[in-house]
Amino acid sequence: MTKNTIADDTQTRIDYLINCRRTLHRCPEVGFEVPETCSLIERFLDELGIVHTQKYCKYSVVGYVGTRTDVPVIAVRADMDGLPVEEKTGLDYASEKAGFMHACGHDAHMAMLLGAARTLKPIEDSLPFRLKMIFQPAEESADSGARLMFENGVLDDVDYVLCQHVDGSLDSGCVGYAYGTVCSACTPIDITFHGKTAHATIPHKGHDAIAMMFKTYSGIQLMLSREIDPFENMVCSVGAVNGGVVHNVVCDKANMKISLRTFDVQVNDFVVDRVKLLAEHAAKELGGTVNYEAHMSAPAVVNDDFVVDCLKEAAEDIYGDNVRLVRPKMSSDDFSWFAANKPSVYYWLGIRNLSKWHETSLHNNDFMVDDDALLGGEKLLINTMYKLAKAIQ
Repeated sequence: MTKNTIADDTQTRIDYLINCRRTLHRCPEVGFEVPETCSLIERFLDELGIVHTQKYCKYSVVGYVGTRTDVPVIAVRADMDGLPVEEKTGLDYASEKAGFMHACGHDAHMAMLLGAARTLKPIEDSLPFRLKMIFQPAEESADSGARLMFENGVLDDVDYVLCQHVDGSLDSGCVGYAYGTVCSACTPIDITFHGKTAHATIPHKGHDAIAMMFKTYSGIQLMLSREIDPFENMVCSVGAVNGGVVHNVVCDKANMKISLRTFDVQVNDFVVDRVKLLAEHAAKELGGTVNYEAHMSAPAVVNDDFVVDCLKEAAEDIYGDNVRLVRPKMSSDDFSWFAANKPSVYYWLGIRNLSKWHETSLHNNDFMVDDDALLGGEKLLINTMYKLAKAIQ
């Protein structure tokens, strides 16, 4: 890639990226229900003269840049959904939807992909690759948007897939990458305990669902400390417990929600089965019953070494020594449904700027993205596609 092939009107590109991100940031939506976000993406693509479709999934958007048929098709995934979080950033472009926020940087992901499309569109006839833009809903959901789009054939014509995710633990101007398994599998577990009500002063006449739940909780902690290899990369976090309504009635229904993250399928299956057994035993011992649901919403993300090498080379062209080999993360991403089926790379773009605000983390209500990082992210997407195309040739 040379300056003769891409018009480098830096300020115009920066302004475009910031406008796209801030426009999208104001209207976060969650799950598959992202109609306003979808309409905005379609409007941006229409302005660029890019044909698009929603055929792979409701409120998804897919389009192409590049006209040649003798070149590799390289897809870039940008997730579209926000989170049910009340924004507390105080920004003048903060969320206009009460109770919802782009707290995971998906607004930045969409903006950088749009910026790359805008930059490449004028020279699409000469590109040594064809860019397939995949704007995907429901990355944060238990029901995966990526899985649905894959099942509907979104990768059928694709050779490689890229996914760039912002990272609040890396400074703006840095890139993180890793080989092999880079993100954990995610298995949500939902357990409902059923007992029998009684007056609080005669608890022996009832079957306490809360007691069943906390007996299970204690068993889980013992299992984690005594039945799992301490060197195993895994997390089993109880994120929600609910039961009872008033102080003077023995609770007859309680619910526990667990987030299980693992790198190894055998460990995942062991924990799922073991927690089920603990819950069943606790319920039976206290005279109740249990409903148990567990399903893997996303497998682990596994990078392809060849694609990582191309990404690393492309990043070093732009960021020099600020390209870092980082540890895998226990967070999950349904990009894994793409990575499991096509050679792919999932990497991290630094967006922390401590000279502007304190350090903020993904999924927090004060999460911030440094706009100064956006142009580098756009350039990195473009340069990685060029590196891939050249390496293939």
